[in-house]
Amino acid sequence: MGRFSVFNEEVQAELAKHILIFEERMFGMGIRDVRKLAFELATRNNLKHNFNTDKRMAGKKWYYGFMSRHKEISLRQPEKTSMARAAGFSKARADKFYELLKTICEEDKFTATRIFNVDETGCSTVQRQCQKILAKKGKHHF
Repeated sequence: MGRFSVFNEEVQAELAKHILIFEERMFGMGIRDVRKLAFELATRNNLKHNFNTDKRMAGKKWYYGFMSRHKEISLRQPEKTSMARAAGFSKARADKFYELLKTICEEDKFTATRIFNVDETGCSTVQRQCQKILAKKGKHHF
């Protein structure tokens, strides 16, 4: 019989899709992010769960079970990128970025007053240690 499943197959498929959408939009989710998202999803939908209420996240067993059911997602170590290299976006990558920005602004009805320019002064140009993120299996540029 085994343990009960917190989420049905449809909800798990939607969660997997959500993870991949975030990664496509250049915002990779780490293991802790996914575990916290699962807890929040279960709590907001009043689903019976045995997740850790003190840490407010799903357990490691749930995560490994989720990953075993969704083979299209893998845990990856992103490349450390300096600001100089990141600024060297190709035209194709810049076009993709602005197309994504346009889509998100239209979907969520953002106005120009909700977009902020953040100055990188005081920020390191190279990340010290990158958190592993979940990405589509077989994808190399993240």
